[in-house]
Amino acid sequence: MATNTRKSSRVATGQWRNNAPPLISRASNISTEYPRVSRSFVGSIHDARRGSGLLANNNNFSETTEVDVFQTSRGSGLTHLALDETTFAEYLQENGGPSPPHENSLRVICCLLESRKDSSFNFRVSLSSDVARQLLTTLDVTPHFIGPLFGEPDYGAPGDFATLSEAGHVQRLEFCCQQPRWAIHRKSAPWCIYMTHSLATGATTYIVVCDREQSRFDVVKERLADIFNADRQTRSSLGDSINPFFLHCLISHEVFLDAVPSITQVRHQLYDALDRVDRYAETDADGRKRTELEELTIKLHIVSQETDRMYANVEMSGMIVGRLTQAHQRYRKVVEDDVAMRDSLEKTSDALAYLFETIESQKRWLHSYKSRKDIAMNLVFNLVTQQDSATGTMIAREAKADGSSMRVIATLTMVFLPGTFMSSVFGMAVMQTAHWWLYVALTLPLTFMVFFIWWLWQKFEGLSDLHQKIRRRSPKTEKEHLSEGRPQQTA
Repeated sequence: MATNTRKSSRVATGQWRNNAPPLISRASNISTEYPRVSRSFVGSIHDARRGSGLLANNNNFSETTEVDVFQTSRGSGLTHLALDETTFAEYLQENGGPSPPHENSLRVICCLLESRKDSSFNFRVSLSSDVARQLLTTLDVTPHFIGPLFGEPDYGAPGDFATLSEAGHVQRLEFCCQQPRWAIHRKSAPWCIYMTHSLATGATTYIVVCDREQSRFDVVKERLADIFNADRQTRSSLGDSINPFFLHCLISHEVFLDAVPSITQVRHQLYDALDRVDRYAETDADGRKRTELEELTIKLHIVSQETDRMYANVEMSGMIVGRLTQAHQRYRKVVEDDVAMRDSLEKTSDALAYLFETIESQKRWLHSYKSRKDIAMNLVFNLVTQQDSATGTMIAREAKADGSSMRVIATLTMVFLPGTFMSSVFGMAVMQTAHWWLYVALTLPLTFMVFFIWWLWQKFEGLSDLHQKIRRRSPKTEKEHLSEGRPQQTA
């Protein structure tokens, strides 16, 4: 007979996890090239051989390059360049170095990820191997971003790095992070964002990597175009856009907006389950069905999983915004003497504070959902316990009734068994001449004797049980203590 698979069985069947282990091979020796020679290389947290092994896996790259570059500078609008293998390599040669040649400029290099099973993390980037190496080397990208460039799930903290000059002054800031995945059931690649900012020129470069099916990617591009094409001359009303952390804030905001439908869906599922629990609790005990309780338990279990997952994502979002705030504070200390930057600094600080408080608000709501779910689970458990208790009481009553019936049958057996025995004896041929009164004279005493023996047996069992109870309650004697190998305690 066909059976319906429970929704919660997707956990047991492994549909939550990535069944293919990562294919990461470490390089046999330390290369004298990138990533080891990067100025952002930190030996305590960056593994040069692991990074070289990822770059050596050709399955992590596409055969051809497909890149979108958005760039702007003060006094100009947003320019969009769709580049391929040749044009992007030429672009990197002409605009070499960690920052663009124009002051106060912004460029965003957008790469896409698509599924590939034989790659390191089941994704490949829309760059060829040679162009990817040229990009990482030319921009001197921190080795922290090598894994996220190929869609590696990053469960660690965002990377916040600074490069100092020989005089001890901050020359360049880098910040990279991976946004949490809200639609985890689609197994899509998360947002991976890298930013580098030159303090000397004020130029900022972003590398944004996301899934090809990422719906919010087009929205981000639209918002960039709307912002930088609004006022090409003065950009006075868009002061926060010259802040290097501007795009990080924008993408964090879009990712959070992408999470709102998922959170709303979980809230509706929770409220539906709570309504069903309330209706079930109001139903009479005779009208309650055990199968409905099972369905409620499964539904609350699914809601519990989704709520816990989203709570963890909100925690991750809060950590990212918190690290962004710390990185922005470090940037602010360097440029706060520049009067022209104060408006940008204040607006970005306000934006980060808003994002953090919004995430904290959603965290409080998710915590409330978890509490209400726990209350409903406790109610369902109590209802199941009450139903089991009522069933056990009914079984006990039926067993007691059966015991009473057996007692009556045993009593009737004791009444008629002596008479039946004596009738069998008097029915023999040798007893044909016996008088009838002899049957009565023997049967009645024998019946009373059977009842007397049964009464003595019951008394003996009662006295034996009483003796056992008294022995358990009385203190042990010295002989019993010695038999257990312990000396008797004296006052």
